[in-house]
Amino acid sequence: MPMLTESQMEKVHSIVSTSQRAKEKMREQMIERKEEIRLVGEAVGASVVVSFVRGKMEDAQGAWNIPGTQVDIEGVVGLGLLGLGLSKKLGRHSQDAINGSVGILSHYMGQLSRHFSKTGQFSLVAGSSAAQLMAR
Repeated sequence: MPMLTESQMEKVHSIVSTSQRAKEKMREQMIERKEEIRLVGEAVGASVVVSFVRGKMEDAQGAWNIPGTQVDIEGVVGLGLLGLGLSKKLGRHSQDAINGSVGILSHYMGQLSRHFSKTGQFSLVAGSSAAQLMAR
């Protein structure tokens, strides 16, 4: 039965140690990626849900306001979630609320920008009046 020399044993030990360090580093990277994927998923998911609800609830001109006001519900929901998250009122879910608010407010601000680019008018309502668009 062949025996390993001391230098060969050191090489084997070095290879095993290097392999274990690489495995640990890969495990840490997977944990980091898992967290990043969760953060992105919460932001995009919240945007999709609120956009879907908006599509079902908005009026013919695309406005989805608190009844009797010119205040857009999507903006209020996004700011509300942000406020709850930043105030830590939701405990361990506070960061989840912040992530969701990022998605909602990103969509909302994009809609406001689209509205402004088409009408030249600033509004806190993300929907565009068909009459306003036809007048241009």
